[in-house]
Amino acid sequence: MSEDIGFIQQASAKLWLVILLLIFLPPVGIYLLWQGSHFSKKTRITVSVVAVIWMLLHLLDAALAPSGSGFDDYGSCSATFYENDCTYYRDDACNVVAKSCD
Repeated sequence: MSEDIGFIQQASAKLWLVILLLIFLPPVGIYLLWQGSHFSKKTRITVSVVAVIWMLLHLLDAALAPSGSGFDDYGSCSATFYENDCTYYRDDACNVVAKSCD
């Protein structure tokens, strides 16, 4: 158990790691932010609120994103379809009007 506490203290002492975790893994970043002593309490509260909002926005965006059907049409037939190494462009009548392969 004391090894875990030592690791947490070492991680929270590295400001760059705390900042990266706040951006990419907010729950862990917030925890380490509060374990360290880099910032005042007011700053830690502000950064924590911003990190929670950041995380919620990403979760909301993921929840509202269209399913992975391969189409970027957002309800319209006019869209772009990706298959293998090709991109297909469709018109409003769902006809493929152009094709681009890599």
